[in-house]
Amino acid sequence: LFDLGLDSLMAIEFRNILESSLDISVSSTLLFDYPTLESLVDYLMHEALSLEFEESNENSELENNVDRVDEGLEDLSEAEIAELLAKELN
Repeated sequence: LFDLGLDSLMAIEFRNILESSLDISVSSTLLFDYPTLESLVDYLMHEALSLEFEESNENSELENNVDRVDEGLEDLSEAEIAELLAKELN
């Protein structure tokens, strides 16, 4: 986040917004401790908010379908993929 121009004052302001919006208390060094968006979200979900998501059967089926499509695409040439994509878009 600091690579995107976030400075220490903005980090404190962001922490204050998180605390008031989510009704939680977090460290003043939150964004220094979790400097990437992924690490911050992971911390907020699992530690600060104690959120856990169970994978549903629907998600498992969807992932299996995506895997099968992905495997099928590996066997196709770029021209064949382009042709399938053109058909789908038209």
